[in-house]
Amino acid sequence: MKLRILLVVVLLVIAAYLRLDHLAERTEFLGDQGVFMSILYTMFHNHSIPLVGLLHSNGIHSGPIYFYLMAIPYYVSGGSPLAISATMAMFGVIAVFVFWYVGSRLLGFRWGFLIAFFYAISPAIIERQRLIWNPSLIPLFSGLALLAVYKIWQERKYYYFILLGFATSLQLQMHLGTMATVVFLWIFSWWTIFQRRTKSIVIWGLAGLAIFIFLWVPYLFYQAGHEWVDIRNFLLYFLSPPVGPHATQLSDGIHLFFELFRKALPGLPSPFLEATSLLLIGTSFFLGGFWARILVLWLVLAFLPILSYRDPIFEHYTYGLAKIPFLLLGFFFSILAQRFPKMLILCLVLLVLFLQVSSLRAPDKPNNDLSRTERVVDEMIRQADGRDFSFTLLTSRSFSDYHYRYFFLTRHITPRVIYDDDYPLLFLVCEKDQCPSWDTLRLQKTISVLCYEQYCQVEYPKKRLAGWVLDREVDVEGGHLLTLRMNAVQ
Repeated sequence: MKLRILLVVVLLVIAAYLRLDHLAERTEFLGDQGVFMSILYTMFHNHSIPLVGLLHSNGIHSGPIYFYLMAIPYYVSGGSPLAISATMAMFGVIAVFVFWYVGSRLLGFRWGFLIAFFYAISPAIIERQRLIWNPSLIPLFSGLALLAVYKIWQERKYYYFILLGFATSLQLQMHLGTMATVVFLWIFSWWTIFQRRTKSIVIWGLAGLAIFIFLWVPYLFYQAGHEWVDIRNFLLYFLSPPVGPHATQLSDGIHLFFELFRKALPGLPSPFLEATSLLLIGTSFFLGGFWARILVLWLVLAFLPILSYRDPIFEHYTYGLAKIPFLLLGFFFSILAQRFPKMLILCLVLLVLFLQVSSLRAPDKPNNDLSRTERVVDEMIRQADGRDFSFTLLTSRSFSDYHYRYFFLTRHITPRVIYDDDYPLLFLVCEKDQCPSWDTLRLQKTISVLCYEQYCQVEYPKKRLAGWVLDREVDVEGGHLLTLRMNAVQ
């Protein structure tokens, strides 16, 4: 018993180290993170509680619960994005613990610990679990939901309906793309109620459903005051016919499905990955028993609706399913261990371990997003010296400039609208090594402006450079800043 506790502690220490190591240099802080931090800033300084979450590319708001979860670390840290990233990383460590707990119940301690270890060191999982982004919390809440379903069915602890209501409500508020997962888990749970039909399970089932609905009250209150706009958009989104060639969408969906398994089996070439994925699914479904079949059904039935999406599909739509390939791998090892020599199983385990560890390559060059963005903002303020100015990004990994606007907001500075020409200074920021020269920019006469609105439009507007001349250029923390002045303004 003591050895098992020690092993779990070591597992969590490894998970924490991999997620917190050099966090300041590796925290991604781009436009989406700037929007989120700006809303938190407004929440505290304007005493305005958001009733909906961020607006997604499909025109539908997520739930507001992510803001509420991050409010305390934001307030305690004085608005530090690094504190939010650290909080996300620690939620990732909790997700590892939940995964170990569920895996050990489904597979026994040995295989449960092994797949939890693979999950803890998976580079793809690590990268997402320290990202300031609401979908990053989906695996934690889907794990808690699976734990609740297991306790309800296997151990007849019906008060876990409370956890199920809490976890599925938060999971759905992180991203509405997890709707199919939430529906599947609740159908399975209510099927359990129908099978057993005791007074206790019905009461706890209704209590869990009440918790689920209660956590949506702010969102529903907003919808009631805005003609149920997001509900209508959600229904239109799924009831409208797909846009574009369906074959392309189907091939993208199939690719995304097998990419789910790459987190558990990194480094495998595509043909081997697809074959191995199908082997894990088939072996688990036909030989793995009740819970293996439930996991396969969950994986397939929750993934099918993604193929009907009208717009391009993204990886975070599958975050609620991220643990299933690891669990199926555990069932696969467990099944083989009952039928084949231990040496063969050991070789397979070592092969997967090799794939995982080899994918933990030397860390990429730190992005230094936080320090670069803040220092560039301070440099612009210093050069402006109280004068009006505007700015935009020339090269960036971001689709908007809101990460800069967050730091301007915390310094009570509001850059001018870039379309105007009645300000004396214009700053052009490059975040990448390759930055166009002023001669190149002057010859092309216009530049694309990264949207400064909170939510970007489809196309970036253009800014004419007529009348602007180069004043100076400086390098700042891996970035490059060009300062332009209006020739007519001296």
